[in-house]
Amino acid sequence: MIYKLIYKSFGKMRRGACTSSHFLSKYSNIESYNIKDIKSISDIRDSKSNLVFVTQIPSLYSEKYSFINAKKSDRVFLRSDETVKIYKSFVYTTNNGFSHSKNINSEYYTPILYKFSNIKFKNTDKIILGYYFRPGYTIDSSFWFQKFLSSLPFKVVLYTMGAKSIFSSPNIIKHIHTYDNVEFFDNVTHYLYFKSNEAQDPYPSSLMEAIQSGCQIIVPNNIRYFKDGIDDILSTIKYHTELNYEIFDNSKTPLNSSFQNYTKELIKRGFLYTHYNELKNYKNFNEWLEKEL
Repeated sequence: MIYKLIYKSFGKMRRGACTSSHFLSKYSNIESYNIKDIKSISDIRDSKSNLVFVTQIPSLYSEKYSFINAKKSDRVFLRSDETVKIYKSFVYTTNNGFSHSKNINSEYYTPILYKFSNIKFKNTDKIILGYYFRPGYTIDSSFWFQKFLSSLPFKVVLYTMGAKSIFSSPNIIKHIHTYDNVEFFDNVTHYLYFKSNEAQDPYPSSLMEAIQSGCQIIVPNNIRYFKDGIDDILSTIKYHTELNYEIFDNSKTPLNSSFQNYTKELIKRGFLYTHYNELKNYKNFNEWLEKEL
């Protein structure tokens, strides 16, 4: 069976579903398509393949795909409880976040895990602070990030990815911006991630990429009423809650696996990996990884 992964790209960034789809397209029975390049879904449907909609917001496909013209064999990644309820009768529903799959009652939990980078030694004597700025997605991040910069204990080089913006702080020696995640993680020594109170992040792939790239991870404390993919990934590593010179070794985390056997099993199961009813058998994401990889 061939699986055709369909995603939507956003501007100059190649992130999330776009990145994971391209990684998986290295396998002979996987093809990846940007929804923008497809004239009609019917053009790529055939009897020898199943469609997998990887970008988790169906409204982004609305001009070319909806539950009205869906087939039961379609796999649709979803991130909200409302869309799961709508689509459940028409397709297989799944999600790539361990905690989030429980939050939205998705039928399946299907993380797309890939080896982004081999862990590298990084000279942390000169701290290069990296931040993925997404004010359109995490609305409450702009003010928080500016406040974080103002309270830094020492000066740093700032490297940002995502939305381009000017950040004013006496603690910034230099500010570099890029849309390229490879360039970004090749240079960053410390990766800062924000726990939003507004947006639930099913599985922040950039956090996984930062760990695989040997970055020190900084996630400041923030009390929230929900758990999401940020909490899931943090269950697998040692991380900082503030910027300092202490070094944590995360080279042994399951997230530094090759994922080759897992990916073969993922394809074998047709992108429907762990059924919702089976998730209760795992205490957290780290335990799921240890048992499944």
